[in-house]
Amino acid sequence: MRRSLKSELQKLLHSMDREVAIMEALAEQLALKMQTLSERAFEEVLDTEHRIEELLSQLQQVEIERDSAVKEVASRLGIFGDVKASDLLVHVSGKNREEMMIRMARMLRAANELQLLRKGLEEMLEFEMAYSTTLMRLLYSRRTLSVYDKNGNDKETEESGRGWSG
Repeated sequence: MRRSLKSELQKLLHSMDREVAIMEALAEQLALKMQTLSERAFEEVLDTEHRIEELLSQLQQVEIERDSAVKEVASRLGIFGDVKASDLLVHVSGKNREEMMIRMARMLRAANELQLLRKGLEEMLEFEMAYSTTLMRLLYSRRTLSVYDKNGNDKETEESGRGWSG
């Protein structure tokens, strides 16, 4: 391998490490968000949400860097077109291949953890919305106690509230 290819591979591995670190930090923040939501600590939820937004921005940037590094390594190997990191494994050998496989496994694990946390948070929020909606309907429904006229009809709906005619 030429020195430039080796340095490009190191750059790729470094960007993969950074991406995994951000994904792991993001997973921690999502878990914290779930915990603070369940504790009804809404100020802390907002703080956590801001940290999540920052991490997502960082993740987007490092994904761009990784994609650029993949393309650079691919071009040094004579591979052109739409290339993923996994496509490079066929063309890289030895320790570099092993290092790439380790990084890819860590990325998959972190991505799966994020997916599970996102799904759990989504389900938790759906439950909370349904619960809140139910409470609001019970507490603030338009219909309160019915008021009947002398004939037993509900004044609000004009429906009969009694089974006899009076």
